[in-house]
Amino acid sequence: MLKQVNTLITLKEMKTDGHAPVLFHCSDGYNYFCKYRIWPKPREINCLAFECVATALLHKFNIPTPEIALVTINPNTLDKKIIQKNQRMREGMVVFGSKEINPVRTVDEFSVLINKRTFNKLLNPEDIVRIALFDLWIKNGDRGRQIDSGYNYNLLIRNKMGKEEILAFDHAFSFGNSRFIGDFSINNQTNFSGNLYQTPFFRSIVKHIEQPKYKQIVRNFVTLLRDDPTETIQETLRQLPPSWKLIDNLQERIIQLLSARKRIDNFATTLLNAKL
Repeated sequence: MLKQVNTLITLKEMKTDGHAPVLFHCSDGYNYFCKYRIWPKPREINCLAFECVATALLHKFNIPTPEIALVTINPNTLDKKIIQKNQRMREGMVVFGSKEINPVRTVDEFSVLINKRTFNKLLNPEDIVRIALFDLWIKNGDRGRQIDSGYNYNLLIRNKMGKEEILAFDHAFSFGNSRFIGDFSINNQTNFSGNLYQTPFFRSIVKHIEQPKYKQIVRNFVTLLRDDPTETIQETLRQLPPSWKLIDNLQERIIQLLSARKRIDNFATTLLNAKL
């Protein structure tokens, strides 16, 4: 079940080139990065559903990702003086929230691993392979995208059990991209540029994974992707508020896309060839 919380205090708006989430302190005692529509295009609301579906699938596959919630903006808790990009947020709205993790650092161009010692500090290095394959599967157009400072990784690293754990976050631009939100189908050709598996961070990790083990990671994860995702998708979308007014047949279209075996097999081949 998706957690539901209410806002108490507006803390700040993040300066990003995407949704610029607003950080709220909420009723459960935690802070949440909250997103709503920032552009005029009404279909943008579907990005919130994409976040929820992707997170549910990541949980299903035991890939670390921040906890999420449906966040209701309480009266007298939305400080408009702090907000610049999120002018469409209103009191009483239900928005998407991603729980703040602290302490944590964002993967950037300075995070490239250079030796076996730093690789051995990672708690879950194999997940970088799974996340790369997962991104191709859900058509994530925003992890591995080149930006002025290097790459937009949408990955976090936190300390856990004396090691460092990789987490995947921000899946708003899955199932298409920011220009064609929701315009996806199994017939659309996949863009194989600007993906995680093509980045220095990915290569710096997988170079320390032996080839037989790497192949086994890919093949094992493909087996999981072939499982019917219908129940997870249906249960997630069922809990979303009617006020979001999602595009018609969204559930059926997502299920059809993710259930296409040929797509999964093609992506597996792509990942297997990424380490030669």
